[in-house]
Amino acid sequence: MSHFRLHTKSKGIRRQNVLIMGIICVLAAAAAGYGIHSMGTARAKSRETVLIYTEEELEQYLLDRESEEYNLNGRYRLEADLELGWLKESIGSNLEPFTGTFDGN
Repeated sequence: MSHFRLHTKSKGIRRQNVLIMGIICVLAAAAAGYGIHSMGTARAKSRETVLIYTEEELEQYLLDRESEEYNLNGRYRLEADLELGWLKESIGSNLEPFTGTFDGN
């Protein structure tokens, strides 16, 4: 009889450990997602408005996901007339939408 109780206790402990590990994994994934999302937002994350004069700057801040300056949450103001006929995609996507402000001036 005591063997049965010991076996039951270890099964309960195993389930508890699996549950705790699952919670830790979910929290780690959430923290990693937040960290990845906020990468590259140093300049535009502040309250200052980023002035965009060239197509290259527009691409650097809003299109090139590999750029350190890429940020879809920033404040931007267009300071020149730009020819964007080459633009094949919109700024942001359904998964990562543009949530900042953009003043077309």
